[in-house]
Amino acid sequence: MSQYPELLADTALKVCMLLCDLGVTPDAAHAIGRDLAEYLRVEWGGQAVYVHRPAPVDEVGPVPRIIRAIGEFLEPRLADEVGPIEARRIAQEVAGSIRHDWHGSVYVPKGRAYVSEQMKREIWLRFDGTNREQLSREYGISNMRIYQICAEMRNRAIAERNLRLF
Repeated sequence: MSQYPELLADTALKVCMLLCDLGVTPDAAHAIGRDLAEYLRVEWGGQAVYVHRPAPVDEVGPVPRIIRAIGEFLEPRLADEVGPIEARRIAQEVAGSIRHDWHGSVYVPKGRAYVSEQMKREIWLRFDGTNREQLSREYGISNMRIYQICAEMRNRAIAERNLRLF
């Protein structure tokens, strides 16, 4: 089964840990990290971005667009947790930490395998034997592909159950 893209999963985990260290509740930190990873996948996925190293402390340098976008994404979500002034400081600190980790050329994955896997799971859960036409219209795929997906998912479920027998 396809996993969430590694770069984004690692970023979500790092953001979660940083936010917890900075006083955000664990549940909120987890949700914000997960939402940030999904935002990056959807809005920035498929792009190679260059993130130059931060300027020395005594200099002010340009901030890469993606790092600025991360800070702008985090700030309103943190404001509910810690207030607007503290939210800005924390958002900048987290974005700076990501900038430090991502320096150089970074490809932000689209997560096509993840999206495809999600679609297959949804079709499998919704398929009842009579709604093939409806699902094929909703997902923009052929009737035959609906059957193929259901067969694949059924075989996976059987294999999973058989593994638990031993």
